[in-house]
Amino acid sequence: MQRLGQELSVHLGAVITESGLDGLPWQRMLSPAKEVSQGDLALPCFPFAKITGKAPDAIAEQLAAALEARKAEHPDLAACLDSATALGGYLNLRARAAWMAQSTTSRQSIGHLLESGDKVLIEHTSANPNGPFHVGRARNAIIGDTLVRLNRLAGNKVRAEYYVDDMGKQVGILSWAMNNLTSQQVDEILQAAGLESGTETGDGGRGANPWSDKPDHQRVRWYQAANVLLGEDESVDAAVGEMVRRSEEGDVEVLERFVAAYQPVLDGMLETLERLGIEYDTFTRESRFVSDGSVGEVMAKLAASPLHEVAENGAHYLELSNRGIT
Repeated sequence: MQRLGQELSVHLGAVITESGLDGLPWQRMLSPAKEVSQGDLALPCFPFAKITGKAPDAIAEQLAAALEARKAEHPDLAACLDSATALGGYLNLRARAAWMAQSTTSRQSIGHLLESGDKVLIEHTSANPNGPFHVGRARNAIIGDTLVRLNRLAGNKVRAEYYVDDMGKQVGILSWAMNNLTSQQVDEILQAAGLESGTETGDGGRGANPWSDKPDHQRVRWYQAANVLLGEDESVDAAVGEMVRRSEEGDVEVLERFVAAYQPVLDGMLETLERLGIEYDTFTRESRFVSDGSVGEVMAKLAASPLHEVAENGAHYLELSNRGIT
């Protein structure tokens, strides 16, 4: 009946205005009829009676007559409205059976509710762009896309967003690797760590991967090799940490190096999602909020709070335990 209400809204609104009854939220008053024999939708006229001083029955009859007369001039109204009648202070509206059948079986309308006017932002997946999807990452994408689709079917205006972590340690590791390791070094590091045997095809095991030509599958090897070195060489960890620190301060040069390292990986990941039918409307980089000063503004406000404290490692936090929050 929601679709019938939408079809009738323009015409019903017109006759209500012409009758001098506008001023009430009649759209919210319109509801399914209590009895099937009375019609499909019903509009109580008692609220109008309080304003005009007229009897609810008289108002209902006036509106019913106006709608019936309007059908002769408006084919779209005649196509969907079978009858408008007054009974017990209610305006009862019945849909034409043929219109109802066509409306409910139309391919465009099956499974869709009418537009709600509500805007919904769904940020999902947002996996770090340092390697291809595995089962866990793909699960989040499927769940998120399902929520996007369900909300759109429910009539909501949805924006699907991917929040790109373009300045964290994961991207820092990848960027360091792409700028400091050769392909041969990556092969040797991964084989020495037992992550690749190097015997499958004689090319570091890459030929065994049917997606070895995809950039996300290629560059994850650099990320893996750098991770091995992080546990063996403190200077590598220090170098990555310095890059991350500079990125968090909005260093343009470092952020550009990060983009050069992760963008091909992200492109490969999106290619995989596209095969699943998963798409995004917007991509928001985390670094944006550093570059435009948003993070600095928020930090300044938090620093002014009496709850603000600084940890030994320099991290800022709000001490909430005295407020009963632990």
